[in-house]
Amino acid sequence: MFQLMKRTIERHVGVHLLIPFVVTLVIWVASEAFAIRWKCQAWSLAQTLDKWPNLVWELVSIYLVFVIVIGLSIKKASDVRWTAVGHLQDILPNATKYFAIGTIPLREWFEPNSLVYLATILQRQMKTPKVNTEEQKFHHERVLLFYSEADLLALQASFLDEHYAKSLAAIHQRFDIPLAYLGPDRVREIINSLSEEHRAALGCYKPPRIWRKKASALRAKPELLPFAQIEENGGAKQFIQFLKNGNTLTLSEVDDPDKIAACKEFVRGIEKMIYDSHGHVKEEFKFSNFLYP
Repeated sequence: MFQLMKRTIERHVGVHLLIPFVVTLVIWVASEAFAIRWKCQAWSLAQTLDKWPNLVWELVSIYLVFVIVIGLSIKKASDVRWTAVGHLQDILPNATKYFAIGTIPLREWFEPNSLVYLATILQRQMKTPKVNTEEQKFHHERVLLFYSEADLLALQASFLDEHYAKSLAAIHQRFDIPLAYLGPDRVREIINSLSEEHRAALGCYKPPRIWRKKASALRAKPELLPFAQIEENGGAKQFIQFLKNGNTLTLSEVDDPDKIAACKEFVRGIEKMIYDSHGHVKEEFKFSNFLYP
């Protein structure tokens, strides 16, 4: 705990203590000097420093904020990081295809829990026998869904998500994992093509409110996303939903028949849009092409 506090204070002492302290001191001295000169009186630094009690409450507020920041940082750093992928490890040995739909912010892909999840799938991919029998091959594919134009623009801004986007694309290229993407217009097009029952099963509608008598408004993102479709030998399909809450990433199997049918229809809509006649991702939807036009 002492080491954690030491590291946290070292990380925040500059931005949240020293810089505000210096800036506050300079502004206070300058304002006091200006007030004295405004009254056409002679100014001296000693005369200004004599009024130091006026500065006390401003400094107290700085130290109070610093203590709050340290407390929040320690709490965040000490939270248990948990990645529950045991169920995924039970399914993957018999899987032939893993089709994942990603919706989490790109920077979250590089958190420890997300990396453990991705490494679990890559482990299965690297263990695929080097044979020509199609049944034993393991196909790993992913499509990223973006729900606003702002999210897409952030991918090409170096101070926002560009670094994370290019790094995620590079990881997929290194392991020959097809990585596609769909913008907000395409996502809405697929959702609108679903039946009313399937949209409801995916959690596309907002719950009713006092000012909205029925759940008729669409969510920005369906509740059931993100999820993955896992195919096994013989064509059997399972669906795994991802639940990410802070430092915790858990996976749960989708077992409701209505939700399974909705997931299948949603995946079919995506595949119909992004694949060409040979089953390959169209150039239009390749994430790397968007990053490197």
